[in-house]
Amino acid sequence: MKWTYLENRNGIEIQEDIRTLDEEDYKELRQLLFEHLIVVFRKQEPSSYEFGRMCHHIGHKGIGNWHHLNWYSNGEERYPGLEGVPRGRKLMDQGYQDPADYVDCKEKFPVQRVTGSKNKTGVPTGIFGGAKLTWHSNINGWSSNDGVGLQGWDNSQNTCTEFLNTARCRETIDPQLLEVLGKTWFQWKENLENWSDGLEINKSKTGASRSAVQNSGWVGIYKLWFLQQNRADVKGFYFHFLNDYTVHSPDPNIVEIIKDFAFKDEYKYIHWWEPGDIVLMDQLITLHQRGKLTQETNNKRVLHRFEFALSNYDNYLRAQNVIIPGRNVEKY
Repeated sequence: MKWTYLENRNGIEIQEDIRTLDEEDYKELRQLLFEHLIVVFRKQEPSSYEFGRMCHHIGHKGIGNWHHLNWYSNGEERYPGLEGVPRGRKLMDQGYQDPADYVDCKEKFPVQRVTGSKNKTGVPTGIFGGAKLTWHSNINGWSSNDGVGLQGWDNSQNTCTEFLNTARCRETIDPQLLEVLGKTWFQWKENLENWSDGLEINKSKTGASRSAVQNSGWVGIYKLWFLQQNRADVKGFYFHFLNDYTVHSPDPNIVEIIKDFAFKDEYKYIHWWEPGDIVLMDQLITLHQRGKLTQETNNKRVLHRFEFALSNYDNYLRAQNVIIPGRNVEKY
């Protein structure tokens, strides 16, 4: 595969047409994503089928969010009139959407939409409806999919998403601070009300549309070490501060210290979208946030979104995060 580094080596851009990729290419792509954490494809033919097929093949268990693929690529609902638990049950009953089953009707391959738009009855037609969406990770529990792909769709041009490569940041951390960070862990609590509007907006509920599981009252609570590494031994960190958290660290000021060193421009990649563009990310050790976007623009813009398992299959994340206070940072 032909590829070049993105600015400051914060990821790579692959110069290939995803419609031509085969099994060997998918294996190479998975390894490149492990190693470089952020992978970009530009100027692809907009296709939910081709995008889904790629994510299906690089994920160890196919597309991970198949039970949240509520829409078709033209914006139509798969099950009009159903929301929350009833819609979730219908999607679960439908089962996994293998791209191989859609060869003759590719335009009908279902997607998860990221948009603030609503239908005529006021029902959201996507997730993360609020204009603000600050730094976050896809991982919200030990079983979360750690791979995420986004594709630019309607009205995406001249809007951007920012990506943070924590491995690039970690390379520059002072060894003494790294030792403290190696003993730092967080207990996280999933908080949907924070996600779409950011911490400063009073926990508005205009953001993520709730899934059937979330509507049932389940709340994700999980513990993770701050320092993390993926299956390719690339070392970074996890810091999803849009969720609620309790920090355990030798330094009581560690959260402020992390925020001070982590979010510098030299560790960021900013992607300016064009329809068809794709960005893949390893969410165990990257973060992303929405660029400056008005609510009016977000009500028009549409991105398509698929999840897939990279490192986090076979209980990887839980096994790597047995919390033993005082563990040796040299392991990482």
